[in-house]
Amino acid sequence: MVNPLTRCMEDYCLPPYATFHTDDIVPAVRTALAEYALDLNALEDDLMDAGESNLCWESVMDRLEIIDDPLRRISMFLEHLRSVVDSPDLRAADAEIQPEILAMNNRRDQSDVVFQAMQRLRSRADFNTAFTTEQQRILTRKVLHATLNGAALGPCVKERFNEISVRLETLKMKFSENLMDAMNAFSRIVHDKHELQGLSDATLAHLAQNAVADGHKEATAATGPWKLSLEYPVYMPVMKQCSHRHTREILFRAFVTTASTPPFDNSPVVQEMLELRQARAQLLGFQTYAELSLQDKMAPSVEVVEDMLNDLRDKCLPLSKAELDEVEAFANAHGHISRLEHWDTAYWSEALRKARFDVDDELINPYFPFPRVLEGVFQLASHLFGLHFEAADGQEEIWHPDVRFIQVRDMDEPDTPVVGHFYLDPYARPCQKNIGTWCDAIAYRSKVLRTDKAPVRLPVFCLALNQTPPVDSTTGLMSIDDVLSLVHMFGHGLRMLLTTADYSAASSMDAVEWDAIDIPSQFLSHFCDRRGSWRGDLSKT
Repeated sequence: MVNPLTRCMEDYCLPPYATFHTDDIVPAVRTALAEYALDLNALEDDLMDAGESNLCWESVMDRLEIIDDPLRRISMFLEHLRSVVDSPDLRAADAEIQPEILAMNNRRDQSDVVFQAMQRLRSRADFNTAFTTEQQRILTRKVLHATLNGAALGPCVKERFNEISVRLETLKMKFSENLMDAMNAFSRIVHDKHELQGLSDATLAHLAQNAVADGHKEATAATGPWKLSLEYPVYMPVMKQCSHRHTREILFRAFVTTASTPPFDNSPVVQEMLELRQARAQLLGFQTYAELSLQDKMAPSVEVVEDMLNDLRDKCLPLSKAELDEVEAFANAHGHISRLEHWDTAYWSEALRKARFDVDDELINPYFPFPRVLEGVFQLASHLFGLHFEAADGQEEIWHPDVRFIQVRDMDEPDTPVVGHFYLDPYARPCQKNIGTWCDAIAYRSKVLRTDKAPVRLPVFCLALNQTPPVDSTTGLMSIDDVLSLVHMFGHGLRMLLTTADYSAASSMDAVEWDAIDIPSQFLSHFCDRRGSWRGDLSKT
C-alpha cells in the first residue's frame, strides 16, 4: 500500500490530515530525502558539465525549486501538525527524523557546485537586465542564505557548523515541548466560588467546562467546581476581573515561571542555545549573534537597533511610570492597602478603565460573536481587495472536526478564478495546540510548480486561533483584543493569497525580512481603528 504522505508529495495535493497515521511520517520523509539526494546529485552533475552559456535561471533556480518542494512541503506538514495536534507519537517521529532533514538541508545549502552556480548568475554583467526584479531579489537572498548557512566555510569548519545546527534544532524542539508541557501540567481545581469573585458568567462557564473535561462531570458554571489553567482564555480574565487577590497571585506566579523548574526547565536549554548561537556566529566571522541575525533583516546594524530601543525606553518609561502611579493611587483610594504587585496591575488597570471611561469588556464582548466577526473580516477583505470567501468544507481532509476549509476567489478577474484556500482552526485545545494566534503556510504560490491541471500552484495557509470553544451550544464571543489579533493574523494570510510572485522563494513567509513581515498585518489592523469597519459601513473605511 502506498504511503498516503508519499502519494501526497508526488501528486502535489494537500496533506491527508484525517487518514494518515503517525507511523507514515518517518518512512515518507525518508523517501523524500532519498529522492532529494538523487535529484541534488543529478543537478550538481549537470551544473559541473554546463558551460557558462548554458548556465541560466531555468537550469539552476527553477530546478532547485522543483527538487526542493517535496521535502519542504512534508517538513511544513510536520511542523504544522506539531502546532495543532501535538502528541507523544508525533514528537517521537519528529525527533527521529529532524536530524536527517537538517543534514539534507545543510547538504543543499553548502553545496559548492550550487553555491558557485548561484554566484555566477548573481555576478553576471547583465544581471540587472537579464533577470526580473523578482529573480534578482531571489538570487541575492539565496546567495546570502547559503553564505549564512556555511556554504563558504572550509570542510572542518562546516563539520562543526553542522553539529551546532543539529543541536540547535534539537534544543528548539525541546524548548517548545517544555513550554507546552509545563503549561499543561499546571491546573487548580477551585471549589469555593468566592475565590473566583468578579469573573463573568461566560468565564465561569468556560472554567466549569474545563473541569468537566478534567473528570469533574458534575461541574457547572453556577456551582463548580472550576478548573484554572494557564491558557490565555483563562489567564487573562482572571488577571483582569477576579477580585480575589490570592487567586490572581497563584495564577500569575505559575504563568511567569512556566518552564523554569524541573522536569520542564528551559533555563539550561536557553543557556546552551545562547552559547551555540554565539559559536555559530563566530564561525561565520561575526563578533556576536546579533550581528549575524541582522544580516538578512532590514535593520542595518546592531547599533541602530539599540539606539531605537533606547530612544523608545527614554520616551516611554516616564509615561509608563506615571500611568502606574495613577493606577496605584486609584487602587489605594478604592481599598487596596498594600503595595501594588505584578498580579494587581491588570486588575486595577481594568477597574480604572471602567471607572474613567465606563468601558467594560464583558458588556462589549456580546457585540462580537465569533461567526459575525469572521463574516465582517471577510467583508473587509472583499471591499479592499475584491475577494470572495466561500465554504469548501469536505473538499479536503482536516485534522480536527472544528477545522473549516475555505476557498477564496478574485471577483475582479474574469470568471472569478480561485486564488487560494485556507484552513481555519478557531478553538483552543489544551495539551494539543500551541497557545496564541498564528498563520501557518501549507503551500506557497508558484508558477514553476504548475501542473497539467493548474497553470500555477495556489497558496494555502492555516489561520490558527485560540478562541474559547462555545459552551452548551452558545455562540463564542470575542474581546476587542481577540478581534485585533484575528485581523492582524489574517493580514499574513492575505499576503500569501494576494501575492503575484511567480516563485515560492518570493511568495513564502521567509521571503520577507523578519522585521518587515508584519507590514501587511499592521496595514489591515489599522482598519480596526475606523468606525466604519466596526459598524459594517465599509464605505467609510
